Amino acid sequence: MADQINKFDYPVLHRFSWCDVVIISIILIGIFLTIPAIRSLSPQTVLVFEDNRIIAEYPVDQNRIFDVKGKIGIMKVKVQNRSVSVCSSPCPHQLCIRQGHISKTTSQIVCIPNHILITIDAKKGDMLDAIAR
Repeated sequence: MADQINKFDYPVLHRFSWCDVVIISIILIGIFLTIPAIRSLSPQTVLVFEDNRIIAEYPVDQNRIFDVKGKIGIMKVKVQNRSVSVCSSPCPHQLCIRQGHISKTTSQIVCIPNHILITIDAKKGDMLDAIAR
């Protein structure tokens, strides 16, 4: 009976070789280097465009309701709980309201009749991330 119990015992490794230590170190360094990249993708700013030019910029972490004047009238935009939505709009089909809340970077709410684009950006302020010459 004792032979059957020990028959399935596998040897347990108690030591790491230097290759194991190097591989674990590379994985840990990779994890710590990606944390700032992941944080830079978190939503920071709500940008409001009219005909490809920025007309308003608000922080996404402050709750507020603001008006945006477009081509056919005034839209009410709500920033709440790090997400953005359109409360009211003068456009005929109300598609911008039906798009609901956006909370991820590069998400967009578009009101074509009013020529308004609302997007969430990961930048905070006007920082350069590259210069090409």
